[in-house]
Order: sequence, then structure tokens, then C-alpha cells
Amino acid sequence: MLEKNDQLPTVRGGNGYTPIQYSALQGRYKMTWHLYHKTIHCFEDKDWNLLFFACIYTGIYDLALKMARHKNELAFARDANKETALHFLAQNEISLDSCCRGPEHDDNPVMINPDMKNLVVFQLVKFLWTTILDKYYYSDAELRKIRNEPSQLIFDAAKVGNFGFLSELISGYPSLIWDVDSKRRTILHIAVMHRHASIFNLVHKIGHIKGVIVTYEDEEGNTLLHLAAKLAPRNQLELVSGAAFQMCLELLWFEVQFILIFHVTLFLHICFTILSYMLESKEDNAAGANKVEKL
Repeated sequence: MLEKNDQLPTVRGGNGYTPIQYSALQGRYKMTWHLYHKTIHCFEDKDWNLLFFACIYTGIYDLALKMARHKNELAFARDANKETALHFLAQNEISLDSCCRGPEHDDNPVMINPDMKNLVVFQLVKFLWTTILDKYYYSDAELRKIRNEPSQLIFDAAKVGNFGFLSELISGYPSLIWDVDSKRRTILHIAVMHRHASIFNLVHKIGHIKGVIVTYEDEEGNTLLHLAAKLAPRNQLELVSGAAFQMCLELLWFEVQFILIFHVTLFLHICFTILSYMLESKEDNAAGANKVEKL
């Protein structure tokens, strides 16, 4: 067909869509790539946005990444639901061995190196986040608007256990660990509530601030230990069969929280004792100096 009419890729159909946009919406990977360079010369801004989000929705992440690198403003684009690409990607449960399509593999999804840094989807997340930070790193209001409207994307990711996504965002902007939701809960509180161990393990990578995080209370006065003591969501309990195994898993979660908080509390107690001793010694030295002066 293209041999007879090379303008076919640019002919618009219903809703003003071009063939590549229909192809992407149907997840036709090979066809979408084939039409890309035959179509983009006639694209308007809305066409770039439509194709970009179509690729995000259907998992054609490598083409979405190529588009974002070509037009950085796509990192800030919003779809019909006012969501950015990061908002949509945050809600995906992307495991470390996720399937990802690459141009050399045509229609067959293949397992890529388990190192999630090599997965195209995480390369895409990293590029989009880096692009946003490059523009708004020193503009807290704009950065908050991007990540918190229409929903708080890091909490969307925490609820579904999207560890890779959170890892990429926090590595670029560590202050995210302090963000709280409407109930003053951090992502670690959400991770404990939904029993996402991979996200909770971030606590071991955030250094000295974990002493504050583990004892931090939400608006209802709950610490991580309180949340661990509550029954896990049904979908998490169903990951293991049998009430006995479920109970063991819940007890393990509680014990981990207890040990962590115990160690933090012990550390704070030791610090307080040392500080008190130093203050007392300073007062004693000052008192001794006063006596010497009087003599």
C-alpha cells in the first residue's frame, strides 16, 4: 500500500488520528515503530502527546523514551485525566523481571537482565524525572504541583509496591522520603500497611533519618509498629495459603518492626545519656572554675 501511496501514514481518520496513533493504542509494537519516521514530520503538538501517552498505556516504552528525548516537554504533558506519564507509570506493578519490548525483538516480549536499571521502563522513568528536576529542582511549588496533582504519585507507587519507580525518584530527590499524604503518613507507613517489603527495605538505605521515620506518628498517632500490628490487606494475606502461614507472616512483620524501633529507641536513649553526662560535666567544671576564682 505504501508503494502505491507513500502519503498513507499521514492520512487522518476518525477523531483526526493518524494510523500510527491507532497502531500504538492497539499495542502493535512493530507497526508503530515502522510508521514512526514516516509520520512525525506532519505532527502537531497534540499528535505528539497522543502518541506518547498511547505508547505509555500499551507498554511501548522504548518508543516513548525516544520521543521524550526528542521533545523534553513530553515529561510535563498531561493526558485527558490530567495525569503525567509518571503518574500512570507509578500505578504499574513493575517487578524486577518485568517484560519489556525492544526494537530488535519485534512482537515477542523477552525477559531482560533482572537488574531493573537496564529495563527500558525504568530508563524512561529516570529520564522523565531527571527532565522535571532539571527544570524545577529549585522551584518547590512547581515540583510539588507536578508530583502531587491530580494525585500524589509516590503514594500511588507505594500502594502497589512499585519499588523500582520509587527507587528512581528518591535517588534523584531524596527529600521525597519526607512527603506525607493526607493522613500524615510517609511512603514507609504505606509500605508497612500494604506489606511491601521491598519498599520498606528503603529504610536501611536512608541513613540517620530512619531514627525519625520509624518513630514518626501519623494523624491518628500510629507509628510503623502500630501499622504492622494491624491485619494486612486481604490481597497480601492471600499470597500465602492457610491461616497458620498467614499468621506467621504477620508475626514476622511485627517482629521486624519491633526490632527496628527497639534499636532506634536504644540508640536515642544512649545519645540522651551521653548528652546528659556531658552537660553535667560542663556544669561541674564551671562550678569548679567559679570556686577557684573566689579563692
